[in-house]
Formats: sequence, structure tokens, C-alpha cells
Amino acid sequence: MKASPFLRILPPFLVGIALPGPAADFAWSAFGLLTMGAFLLLLLERLPVWSRLRLLEVPTVWILMLGCGMALSGLRNQALQSGGGYPTPETANGWLLEVESPPERTATGISFLARAWTQRQDGKWERAPGCLTYVTTGSGKSQLHIGDRLQIRKAPRALQGPSNPGGFDPRGYYVGKGVSLSTNLRESDYRKVGQCDLHQVSDRLMKLRESILDMIRTRIRHPEATGLAEALLIGYRVDLDQSVADIYTNTGVVHIIAISGMHIGMLYGILAWAFGQLPIPRRMEGMRILPPIAAVWVFTLLAGAGPSIVRSATQFTLIGIGKTLIGRRGDSINTLASSAFLLLAIRPEWLLDLGFQLSYAAVAGILLYHRRLCRLLPLENPVGCLLRDGIAMSLAAQTLTTPIILYRFGSFPTWFLFTNMVAVPLSTCILFTVLLMCLTAPWPGLSMPLGRLAEWGIRFMNGYVGRMDRMPGGHLEGIHLSASETALVFLAIAAASCWLIYGDNRWRTALAALVLLATALHALEWRKGSQQRAFVVWHLRDESLLLLVEGYNAYAYTKSGGGPPSPSMRKALRSAARAYRLRETPRPSRLPKGAVRIDWKGSILLVTGEDGTAAPGHGRADCVVLARSRGTDPGPWLRSVECSDWVADGSNSLWKIRRWQEAFAGLPLRFHSTSLSGAYVRTLR
Repeated sequence: MKASPFLRILPPFLVGIALPGPAADFAWSAFGLLTMGAFLLLLLERLPVWSRLRLLEVPTVWILMLGCGMALSGLRNQALQSGGGYPTPETANGWLLEVESPPERTATGISFLARAWTQRQDGKWERAPGCLTYVTTGSGKSQLHIGDRLQIRKAPRALQGPSNPGGFDPRGYYVGKGVSLSTNLRESDYRKVGQCDLHQVSDRLMKLRESILDMIRTRIRHPEATGLAEALLIGYRVDLDQSVADIYTNTGVVHIIAISGMHIGMLYGILAWAFGQLPIPRRMEGMRILPPIAAVWVFTLLAGAGPSIVRSATQFTLIGIGKTLIGRRGDSINTLASSAFLLLAIRPEWLLDLGFQLSYAAVAGILLYHRRLCRLLPLENPVGCLLRDGIAMSLAAQTLTTPIILYRFGSFPTWFLFTNMVAVPLSTCILFTVLLMCLTAPWPGLSMPLGRLAEWGIRFMNGYVGRMDRMPGGHLEGIHLSASETALVFLAIAAASCWLIYGDNRWRTALAALVLLATALHALEWRKGSQQRAFVVWHLRDESLLLLVEGYNAYAYTKSGGGPPSPSMRKALRSAARAYRLRETPRPSRLPKGAVRIDWKGSILLVTGEDGTAAPGHGRADCVVLARSRGTDPGPWLRSVECSDWVADGSNSLWKIRRWQEAFAGLPLRFHSTSLSGAYVRTLR
């Protein structure tokens, strides 16, 4: 611990960032802790070295770091909320957007993040929060670039929360990026009015990225192989097939297609070795490290500057500076902790980012446990050592990432070890092949065979990972942890590690206490979840999904067409399993095309038929679901069914929903549209 000072101050700093609270109380608490910590630290520094009160220095520093974390988090939240006073669309004369992120392809066009300005009635322009912009294009292509300024005719609206329980939360995800508005545009809804010259570097990086993507697409022709090669080399995941991404996630090898330490380490190592061979005068020895560090950060920006790759770039920058400029080889754990401290001081919202959490947890696990696991099986055979090291690295990385995976997804890949043993070395070889293919692009006689070799390797790896995903018992589902349980599990892992390393029985006692506390908390959470009863009409575009939740089991019904569930349906069912902590992901049963009556737990649910009928037998109902209905006049339904709650799901067209909304407006009934208001959730007693 003495060799890792950042490791000692990082935990209270993390707690300070994570602590929630009202804005006013939060600010006063942070100010009080900072004042008290600074005062105590100044007081203790005046005491003689032999004074026992000097032992309070460590708790005082913890108080100071706790206050710093709270202050940074509070300042960040205040900065994000300070833009809330922009004019509403009714009081604004016009809107101006400036493309801030590279436009990415979507199913119907492109999307990008944009800075926004709005014009007041007095003609002055005022900065508004950032805007998530979707542009529908006929060809799926656009001539927009970073820095383009657009005058739009359609006023943005506030970003909404998740459409479904456990689903993606756009408002929560983008608020950390300073984005709280959204707009959907057609090409006729905007016109270019200029270009900002401050984005020239970003624009050149994006042109370089497009050049690299063109090299890959012209030499690797298979769509699945092309998408994975792009993700593997520069982290571009737009062309990555969703089914391929799902099997890599399910088998625990999704880190292969995420830009992380392997890419940065390879780039840094090659360049550091190359520049180390140059004859540079001794007084300019420190200049050797500048080109590798510059190349690392250029690649980081090229790959999107996500939390995991920024972590790697920061860590290698600190390593290079310490080794070359200062002449010291720093402690790995301290370097990792210092990089986390620096990044969170700049971007405290990254603490809640899944990529940031998994990246640091995996690297910390490898640094803490890899060598110790290798010592358990001493070998002299080189092949055996290589195999042992690979297994030990996978186990070490999984040690600290497993609690996060269980908290976020509620499932665990059983065969992750066997999948990693093949996929990790194979992906490394593929990465080198794709890189060499791009470097030899001017010579088609070399690059084309390399492209075919990379394509064969990717297709083989996809097939192997897919077979492991289909293995019986490949996933342990229904293992859901709450945030409190996850924190206790991490504390228990820390106590167990200290007990095994130092042999102090006090850590064994702490471990036993933490295990008992986590077990009791899990029992309370389990009892609470076993009493849940809910009826949910999911929002899926052009599809219908009904969910009946009872305890930790759920029954799913759909009126979608034949065949296996669509990717969006599978994603929704996985979200339902996470949101309600189900034992397993429900499998949907198909309802007939006609009207259906469901009697469940004393409630009557009616689902309309495609022919416009309300329900067989008519009568009273607690809820009527309008699913794939052809009728536009609700009159026949209202005359045949007595019900107060009417729900239109996403299988109906929007113009039809608008008509129903107008028809129900003057009636003492509740009308809910999942397309306009998100999922319909009815909690039952």
C-alpha cells in the first residue's frame, strides 16, 4: 500500500463521486468535508513526527478525497443542468445545430451529436443543451461532416427516458455528454449555413478512418467478417452484425471486439522499440517517448475515445513518462489507480459507464491475481507455461468483472474459459493480419491474400464462438445482484485476497461477516422480488409483446408473424429478465390472429383481433390491448367491452394511434400508446 499512494486515496474519491443527494445539501456537504479535511491536515502537519495524533493523517486525507469527489460530481451535474433555461419551441424563433460527432449510419439514414443554439425573440442567439440528431436519407448516405452548421425548421424535443422496463435509457446515457435534446429530420428540414473551422483535426481523423474502412471493405468481402474486422482494428461497430455481437457477449469474449489495452499496448510497444533504436543524444533522451505517446493518443481519437481505450492510453502515457523522463519504473497498481483518479477528476460521470468499470476491473484482476495463480502450477515446458498463463489471465480478469456482469446482466457465461483460450490468441493473429493488410494496401498482390486470410480467420472464430454459445448449459441465468450486494461482494473479494496474501485471521473474520451480511441482504431482496405481480405491454416497433410477471417467472405472448423471434424481440425479453430479475429469459408464445381473452390472477385482459373484433364473449375487462388492429373507429369496441384502460402497442401505425387518441380524448377512459408514452405497466396486488 505504501508503494501505491493513489490506491489509498482512490476508494473515498470514488465514494464521493457515487454519493447521490439533493443539489443544495450535496454542495454544503462537499464544502464542509473539504473545509474540515483541509483544516485537520494543516493542524496535523504542525504536530511533531513522534505524536500519535499523526496517525489521523490517513483518515483526514480520506475525508478530503471524499469531499473532492462530491464537489466534482456536484459541479459536473450543475454544469449539465445549467443549460435548462433555454427558450421553449414556442418562444424560440429558430434553431442552429453544429455537427459535433462523426455521422454514423442507421437503418434509415444517419445520426450524430450536435451543439445547439436557439434564437430568442430579440434576435440574440443562446447556447442550448446538445442535441441527438437523426437524419432520414434516401440512400443512407449524407454529405454532412464534423463542423457543419445547419439551420433547422423543426424544433428539438427533450430526450425521453427508457421506453421499456430495463431498456436503454437515452436521457440517462446522453446527459453525461451534455446532450438532453433530440430531433428527427428529413433532408428537406435543414439547410447548411456554414462550417466551423475548429474541427479540422477531427475532420481529418474521420477522413483517415474512412480510408481505413475502405481498405477493409475492398479486401474482406464477407459482411460478417467485414464488420468484425472494422471493430477489431479501430472499434467501428456500425457494420457489425448484431447477432455476431450477441454471441460474443453471451460467451464472455466481447472484450475481443472492444478497443482496449491489447491495441494500445501493441502500438506503444512497437513504436517505443523502434524509436529506442535511433541514435539520439543523451541530453535529448526524453524525446524518444514523445512519438509513441502522440501515436497512442491519435489512435485513441481515431477509435472514438471511449472510456476503455482512454484508460489504456492514459496508463501507457504515465508508464512512458515515468520510465523515460523520470527514470523510474512505477508500480503497476499505482499507475492504474492514478489513471482512474485523473480520468474521473475530468469526467466523473464515467464512473457509471459499463466499459469504464469492466476495463478497470479486468486490468486490476490481472495485476492482482495473474502471477499468484501462475505460481500455483509451476511448469518448465514452454507450451504448458503458455497454456497456463492464458488460463490464469482469463481467471484473473473474470474475478473482478463477474460481480459487475451479474449486476448488469444477471447471467454468467459458463464456458468462458474454453472460449477465451481459442478466441484471444486467434483474434490477436487476426488483428496483426488486418493491420499488415492495411499497411500493404499500395501493393494489391500482398494485401488481397492477407484480406482473404483474415476473412477465413474471422469466419472460423465466429463459427467457434457460435458453437460455444449453443453448448448446453452455456449460460447461468437468474443470478441477479443489487447495487448493495455487488458492493458487498467486492468487499468480500478484497477481504479474501488480504487473508490469503497476508495470512491475518482478522481478514478471515471480516470475510465471514461480509458473506453473512451479503446473504441476509440477498434473502431480503429475494423475498421482495417474489411478491411482484405485473402486467406489461412492451413497446416494440411493428411488433406486439405482452408480459405477465409473477415473482421470478414471466409469461410472454406475442402477435408478431411466424418464425423465430426478431433481434428486437430477443433484446426486449433480455431487458425484461434484467428488470424483473427473472430466473430465465421468457420465451414468447404466439397468440392467434383473432381476439383473445386472458384470465390471470383475477384480472381479465383482452387483446383485439386483426379483423377488428374486441374479444370473444365481450363483457367486462381490466385492460384492452389494441394489437395489429385494422379498425380505426373505437365505437364498436366501446359498445361491446366495459373497460377503463385501453392500450395501443407499437404494432399499430402512428396515424391510427392519433385517431384513437382523438376519439378517447372526450371520454372518461384512460388511453395509453406505447409509441408515444413507452411501455404500459400495471402492478397487481
